[in-house]
Amino acid sequence: MLALAAVGILLTRPSLVRKPPPIKAAPAGRFVTVDQYESSLTFRTKDGLIVTVAGITADAMDEAARARAGARLREIAPTGSVVFIERDLGALPPGGSVKASVYILPPGMPHTLPLPYPETHLAAGILVEEGLVRVDENQPYLFQRELVFAQYEAERHERGLWAPKK
Repeated sequence: MLALAAVGILLTRPSLVRKPPPIKAAPAGRFVTVDQYESSLTFRTKDGLIVTVAGITADAMDEAARARAGARLREIAPTGSVVFIERDLGALPPGGSVKASVYILPPGMPHTLPLPYPETHLAAGILVEEGLVRVDENQPYLFQRELVFAQYEAERHERGLWAPKK
């Protein structure tokens, strides 16, 4: 009976129920400008950060295959373009080197947060779908399941690395 009375008081006097303060989430990533390419899957930003596209690898690929992957990345994220980068865990460092998800923005998209993810394209996803790189299955990655499926589809449809040898 006492519990019922306590519930009644709480329902009639909502000011007694304390609401937690709203949580202001810090952005997980940031917009950067591609300054120059360091290697096929790594670029330097205007502010000096060196970014390697996360979730994929060019290891065990011949030089020609790496060049094709690098050329495609330069095509979808050319020097001078703005991309959005974010890490799976933790904040992006102010400098140095980082493996990060690289989101390709459609032309004309404002560079403001929150990022409308459905309107962007994941650079790693494009490269894997086209069979230009392999999924890095040794490193846990937020989108690993999606990339593994994209690689399976590229293999099944014999795209890129999985095309029949001539």
